[in-house]
Amino acid sequence: MIKKYCFRTFIMSLLLAVSLTACDDENIVPDNTGGNTEIPDDYEEPAYSEDGDFRSESVSRVDHDVSNPDEWIKEEGELPSFSFTLKVKEQIEGDLRLEILGLEPGSNKIRWSVRKDFINPQAGSSFEGFLTPETLPAPGYYICKVMLNGTEIKSFNVMFDMLHSKAEPDCHPDFLSFWEKALADLAKVPMDAEMVLSKEHSSENYNVYFVKLKSAGDFTGDFVEIRGWYVEPAVGDRFAVQFVCAGYDNPNKPLTVPVSTPGPDKALLVMSPRGQGENCRNGIVNPYGDWFMSKLGYEDEFYYRGAYLDQVRAIEFLASLDKIDKEKIYCTGGSQGGCLAVAAAALCSEKLCFAAADFPFMGNFPLYLKTAGWPNNLVNRVVKNEGISKDHIISSLSYFDTKNLATMIHCPILIQMTLQDAIAPPWTQSPIILNLPENTERQWSMDPDNAHGGGPEMREELNEFIERNLSLPFWKNR
Repeated sequence: MIKKYCFRTFIMSLLLAVSLTACDDENIVPDNTGGNTEIPDDYEEPAYSEDGDFRSESVSRVDHDVSNPDEWIKEEGELPSFSFTLKVKEQIEGDLRLEILGLEPGSNKIRWSVRKDFINPQAGSSFEGFLTPETLPAPGYYICKVMLNGTEIKSFNVMFDMLHSKAEPDCHPDFLSFWEKALADLAKVPMDAEMVLSKEHSSENYNVYFVKLKSAGDFTGDFVEIRGWYVEPAVGDRFAVQFVCAGYDNPNKPLTVPVSTPGPDKALLVMSPRGQGENCRNGIVNPYGDWFMSKLGYEDEFYYRGAYLDQVRAIEFLASLDKIDKEKIYCTGGSQGGCLAVAAAALCSEKLCFAAADFPFMGNFPLYLKTAGWPNNLVNRVVKNEGISKDHIISSLSYFDTKNLATMIHCPILIQMTLQDAIAPPWTQSPIILNLPENTERQWSMDPDNAHGGGPEMREELNEFIERNLSLPFWKNR
């Protein structure tokens, strides 16, 4: 079940502590960590392969049972009833380690709470852990990890008192002027919109158009062309419109052309940012290489400066269409699309009825890059190959950090988070909600047991949010 929270109703409070017991195993190494610390000297970043996935050679040798996943997120005044069990199916030579890491998004600290080692555990042995209502070092997130001979094989997350684990904005003094200049640069580039009806994809009920726009320039030239698909019902002359911000592209997969809309009174725009989607197919070359690595550390040339501006240009395009209700333009997206939706809401709130972002990445980089394999592996590659310090890269990324962009959002927004997300961990998503201006309407939910991608309940909540907000007056007029 997804936990849901609306504007001014998202306060949670829970006191937790961790204790561990083992079932008749004499090879237990006593807890070798103590209390609240900075990042431990022997802390190792999660073991990921080059593409960012967990290495999992020995996963099949350990079962992982969790009780009551609905207890992982608690309401005010509630206490948990939660345990988990590790079961060893085959004898293991070496060290089976159980760790619980405590994270403080507000201070970007990693705190060890518990570490237990089980040496050469026998087949059939089991180890049980509990979270009990005792005080932990601080509010925040707790990662329960299973390590086998130094390789992480299983993990899951627990959260309590999110409101008091706020990661404060770390905007540079010129943050606002940086984006004002970027928007001014975009305004200098004429849109020169082209819409070509696709008879192949259109039908009796829907007209499908291939769209090409000019967006802000970058190191590749004075302007960049972006492409996508616009669909509108064949009957009608006034539509709400959903702009779908695109997720991170996989150029090896074919693209799907949208041939319908979310409803008979809605139009749809699907447009990828520069270098992705239709912008790197059919003979069009992606000049950026890996998008996240492109000009990383150089904020004026970084890929996502242009990608964020591409979202603004797409919304400007929709606002220019005669059949579009200018007070019913909204954007949605997940993962990269989630961060692009947040950026769109920050950079042109006045043109959006609302925005919705699912499990957005690009958030809270100081802690993100300490706890996630990807994109930290890409950052490390840039540090190694280009001689740029990691501190400099993190400082540069603050211009694009969703927790900082949140301070500029004034339209209503929905953030749907996934507690077990290893790609965009929840401590990178929740700062968006906690850094919105006081009067910004917001709704958020946390899926306790799904990873990046979420479950079907997220789609239901999104649809409810869309229909409710479309039925209300434009937010400026409420």
